[in-house]
Amino acid sequence: MDLAARVGRTLDKYRMTEPGQTVLVAVSGGPDSMALLYLLHGLRKDKGLALAVAHFNHLTRGAESDADEEMVAEVAGRLGLPFRAGRYDVPGAVAPGASLQVVAREKRYEFLREAAATLGAGRVALGHQADDQAETVLQHILRGSGVRGLAGMPPVRGIFIRPLIEVRRRDLESYLASRGLSYRTDPSNYKTVYHRNRVRLELIPFLTSGYNPRLVETLNQLAQACRADEEYLAGQARAAWERMASGEGGPSLELAGLARLPDALAARVVRMAWEQLRGNPDDLSYVQTMAVLSLASAGRTGGVVHLPGGGRVTRTYTHLLFHRAAGRDGEAPPHSGADPGLPPRPVRVLRVPGRTPVPELNCTIVASTPAGCPPLKELPPTEAVLDLERTGGELHVRTRRRGDLFWPLGLPGRIK
Repeated sequence: MDLAARVGRTLDKYRMTEPGQTVLVAVSGGPDSMALLYLLHGLRKDKGLALAVAHFNHLTRGAESDADEEMVAEVAGRLGLPFRAGRYDVPGAVAPGASLQVVAREKRYEFLREAAATLGAGRVALGHQADDQAETVLQHILRGSGVRGLAGMPPVRGIFIRPLIEVRRRDLESYLASRGLSYRTDPSNYKTVYHRNRVRLELIPFLTSGYNPRLVETLNQLAQACRADEEYLAGQARAAWERMASGEGGPSLELAGLARLPDALAARVVRMAWEQLRGNPDDLSYVQTMAVLSLASAGRTGGVVHLPGGGRVTRTYTHLLFHRAAGRDGEAPPHSGADPGLPPRPVRVLRVPGRTPVPELNCTIVASTPAGCPPLKELPPTEAVLDLERTGGELHVRTRRRGDLFWPLGLPGRIK
C-alpha cells in the first residue's frame, strides 16, 4: 500500500474528516508537515475536502524563520490554497525560568484555533507521525506518567487531527525525496539541550540498537492499548464528575463522593476540576494530583495544597474547593455557580479591544470600542452593544451557570 493510501486509511479509521469539510493544514516547513500538505492535497478530491494552509512564525531564528514562512506561503500559492500566517515574539515572551518550547506551543495552538475559526475550518491537521508518538510515550515513561500519558498523542482531539500518526518519519522523507519536494530544516531540532531532542537523538537509537529494533512500533502499540483503556476510564470519570461536582465558590468536589471512587477515577475527577479552573489539565502532575487526593482522604478542615500558577485546593467539612490566583493575564478570577450538569469549560477574559478565540465553540469573539453606538435595530444576531463604563472594566466569556439571569433588549424584565 502506497503512502497516500495509508494516510487515507488513517483518515477513515479515526473518522478524522467529513466530506465537504475544510481542513486547515499546519505547516512549519519541515519534512513532516510538508509531506502532510502534499499528501492531503492529493487526497482532497477523493475525501471531498477543501484545504487551507497556516504557518506560525515563532521569530526564534531571525532570517531563517522568515525563510520558512516565505517557503510555505509560496507552496500554498502554487497549490492554489488559502494561506494564513501568524507571528509572535516567543523569545521575548518567555519569563525567567519558563520553557521557550511550552510558550511556543501555547501561542502556536492559539493561532491555529483562531485561524481555523476565521477560515471556517472544522479540522486542523498536524504533522505528528509515529516517531513523534514514540518519543512522547518514552518521555512520559521517564516522568512516571499514568495511563493517560502512556496513551500518547490522540489521533483526534477536538478540532485537531494527526493523519500521519501511523507513518514512520523515514517513509515521509523517502516520499519527499522520490518526488523532489523541498523542505526546511530547523537546526534547533538537533540541539541536545532540549530533553525531547535527547530522547530522539540519543535514547531511542540506543534502545533500538541494543534492546528492541522495533522500539518505535512497540511504543506506538503501547500507546494504542493505553488509549483504549483511557477512553473507557475517562468516560467513567465524566459520569462521576456529573454526579458529584458543584460550583459554589469555584469548582468543588464532594468529599463523600470522591471517597467512594476507585483511585483511578478519583484522580481523573480531580484533573477535571483543575481543567475547569485552568482550561488545561496537563500542568497538574501525578504528585500534585496525589497530594490533592491525600488532602481529601486524610487532610483536616482548612488544609491546603498549592498547585501550579498560584492555584490551590482547600478542604472544608464536606468539599474540596479549587481556587485560582487572580490577576493572571488572560484568566478570570475564581468564579462560582458553575452548572454541574455542563462539561467543564474554562473562563476567558474578553480582550477589549481585540480578538478572543473560543476553541470550544470553534469561533473567535471580536470586540471593538466604536466612537458612537450603531443603530440597534440594524445589528445582526451575532453582534451586541454594551456600555463599557457599566461593565466593571472586565468582561468574561463562559458557559451558563446555575442561577444566571439576563434582561433581553426589548423585553419587560429578566429571564433565566
